[in-house]
Amino acid sequence: MALLTSCSEDEVVGVDQLRQQTIKAEIAEPADAQQSRTCVDVKNPSTSFIGLLWQPGDKIGVYNEDGSSGNIAFTNTATENVPQTEFSGEMSGTPHYAYYPYSADNDGRAVTNLKGTLLAEQAFNPESGTLVCDYKYGTRVNEGTNKFTFKQLFTMLRITLDASETDLEGERLNEIVMTVTDKEGNQRPICGDFTFNGVTGDWEAGSNTSGAVSMPWTTRPTLSKGKTYLGFITVMPVVEVGDKLAIEVITEGHKASFTADCQVTFEAGYVYNIPLKLKAFADKSEKFGYTVETIDRPTITKFDFEVANNEGKLLDNKLVWNSSKHTPSFSDVSSYLATIDNDKNEISLTIPYLYDFKLKPTFTVSSDNSKVLVNGVSQESAETEVDFTKPVTYTVVGQSGGTRDYTVKVTNSGLPVVVVTQSGTGDFNKKYKGGLNIGSTNIGGTLLNQFVNFMVRGKDTKWEEDDQITVYKADGTVDCSALGGVRLRGNTTQTYPKKPLAIKFLDKQSVLGMPKHKRWVLLANQLDRSMIRNAVALDIAHVFEYAWRQNSSIQPGIPWCPSGQNVELVISDKDGNYHHVGNYFLAEQIKIDENRLNIKEPLDIEKESGATDFTQYGYLIEAVNEDKRDETSYFKSSNGIYFQFKDELNSTLLNAVKEKIQQVEDNIDNGKYTAAYENLDIHSMIDQMLIWELTLNREYGDPSSVYMYMDGNGKLSAGPVWDFDRGTFQNQELAASGSNPNTKRIKNDSDWMYWRKSSDEPYIWYPQLVADATFQQAVKDRWAVIYPLLNELVVNRIRLYGEYLKASWDCNSAMWPANRAAIRSFKSDFTDWSGDEEQFTTYTEIIENMVTVYQERLAGMNTLITSGKFTK
Repeated sequence: MALLTSCSEDEVVGVDQLRQQTIKAEIAEPADAQQSRTCVDVKNPSTSFIGLLWQPGDKIGVYNEDGSSGNIAFTNTATENVPQTEFSGEMSGTPHYAYYPYSADNDGRAVTNLKGTLLAEQAFNPESGTLVCDYKYGTRVNEGTNKFTFKQLFTMLRITLDASETDLEGERLNEIVMTVTDKEGNQRPICGDFTFNGVTGDWEAGSNTSGAVSMPWTTRPTLSKGKTYLGFITVMPVVEVGDKLAIEVITEGHKASFTADCQVTFEAGYVYNIPLKLKAFADKSEKFGYTVETIDRPTITKFDFEVANNEGKLLDNKLVWNSSKHTPSFSDVSSYLATIDNDKNEISLTIPYLYDFKLKPTFTVSSDNSKVLVNGVSQESAETEVDFTKPVTYTVVGQSGGTRDYTVKVTNSGLPVVVVTQSGTGDFNKKYKGGLNIGSTNIGGTLLNQFVNFMVRGKDTKWEEDDQITVYKADGTVDCSALGGVRLRGNTTQTYPKKPLAIKFLDKQSVLGMPKHKRWVLLANQLDRSMIRNAVALDIAHVFEYAWRQNSSIQPGIPWCPSGQNVELVISDKDGNYHHVGNYFLAEQIKIDENRLNIKEPLDIEKESGATDFTQYGYLIEAVNEDKRDETSYFKSSNGIYFQFKDELNSTLLNAVKEKIQQVEDNIDNGKYTAAYENLDIHSMIDQMLIWELTLNREYGDPSSVYMYMDGNGKLSAGPVWDFDRGTFQNQELAASGSNPNTKRIKNDSDWMYWRKSSDEPYIWYPQLVADATFQQAVKDRWAVIYPLLNELVVNRIRLYGEYLKASWDCNSAMWPANRAAIRSFKSDFTDWSGDEEQFTTYTEIIENMVTVYQERLAGMNTLITSGKFTK
């Protein structure tokens, strides 16, 4: 018999008013047999006493002396298992009494009339050492002191199991069950409901009690020869000398049963050893009634979900990439087969796009006479619907009474799911880029609006209003559901097999926590093997915005950049056949709006065509090269840069804005920087430049997707930033390897990209701006504030995406591989590699490559800026 020995001292701060208070708990060497702790020290078990520790998250209920402030939760502040710690809570008065574990069920109850439950099933985890139902009470040692002594309310049993040289050896341990009866055969009430006095420790059993207690072994260890396994059970101290202890040791294939006489009378605060060396009981089987029973442990041999039994929830097709033909296609699917692990008793299945978790599984078991139960309810294969939002326990009961519990986990990719139902209205006719039209036939052009084998509306078709767009959260709850229209978007990207889409809701909608708007985009990111380049670049932009908003020492920069989230996309054809088409980035579209780029409203050309005062309107402008120009209103500057307006302007307003922008350009070209800055916001220009440079996005050299804006007669400002899915976060060495790399576009971490200014890559005005001392100093000032935020915040974010998106990446890569061969199959002249298209085989490697690339570029830019090296 070993004593449960430890002690704790509590020093209390604060007296009369409601305030934060701290209890300091310390455990000394074993001295008092009636003091306790929340878990055993599994790393250093002892045969003479139990090493006891506080655990992170432990809570105690605290009362003051007169009971006016009672059952206040104080929480352990430690982050690991320790023998001494601090408890913190907020209460009025001085703590006088406390108990463990805290329960909200004791709210409103006096400290002398607390309640609890000693569970009949007390799972033990030998890895953490956590004790179940370790009830104890504490009082101040002496009036006027701040010391508390905690005493254990009940009795602990220390069970050691050795199954060597028995039929149980080599099998996985499930549980140990103990039943206690008195000399007349009546069960002793060793567990159940009870009330207790938190001052004296007196307790009384309730009406709901049991004479049996089980200890499931959470880790299900394999019982090895010569090894002893240690576990703990808490019971009410009602057992007396001569009582019968009936023990059952249950493994996956056998149940060993025997009885023994109890040699002592249990007392509270003590630990009693129960050594279970099964061979010793087997050798004296007549005395102990030792028997071993072979358990019929039935198994589930197949578990799947048939599409026909789950109509409207599971798709009858799956998108796969044919690596030999370099094309995507849909294959037929009749059922989704789960993986069964009989060693761990787990059944698992991932259906990436799943949003309705109420499904009817089809299953078979090893014995025709076995029963299958969920929460005690009989299950019929292919008929009984079950909600798999959370893991579900399926219990199989064999003909001889043996049971096996399976934990069934049916998951999606962990991402939100967007479901687009295309109506049959609108223009689904074929749209081509290039080629020669002869009658209704196009020869040599690229068909844009066919998505694998079904049609979507073209980019320039009329917006429809009767598509149904529903966004589900990862747990299957609806985030938003509304009518609107869906059609193609993008320029070059709409020619790729994985189609980018635009959404226009009929009414403004908030989506996944992002502010309300009608316009949203679904970016395909087909060239981005990491799937997160756009997401990380926008995160960097938000770090820049956070920095200047939180620090008044630097001037405001870009006021808004889009937000977005990775999602799974399910889309129907116009006939109502649904298809899962992979991982997309659902993002806010760049628009002038109070919830986005909050400047003056743009001109409505249909209603205000005759407007003449350009200062009354807001302008969203995109700087592009000639082949990317696709808006009605635009002009070409003297330096050959095309500035196109996202909203159509009349000639008067267009000329007025053109004159102002051209004047900025002229002043920069002539070195009149002060005059240029009167109409150019250099702080937003700096933010945009640094974001492009940090992400290694060379598209501001061509330029393409370079956004600017003017708020009435305000300065020309940069932003929002956009379009980072290709050629960014570049591993220079890997990008340069392989066939036909575009070495011209390989970026060096110790160089600025704009140093490569040429006739076809003007980098707008940056090569001239960086020569100005005022501009250089402004860069240094901003960098000093922003740089400390850019490493840890962004690196943590990249790695978070790596964990969050892994399941989706596995699925998306099978649909849309982003290796060089796959990309070249639809873009034969592509050479602008990021460097992760080959080499890496796992998503973790791709993520760590991005971390390395980002950190090296960040360090290179820091050296360039702090050394003042802005020009060659």
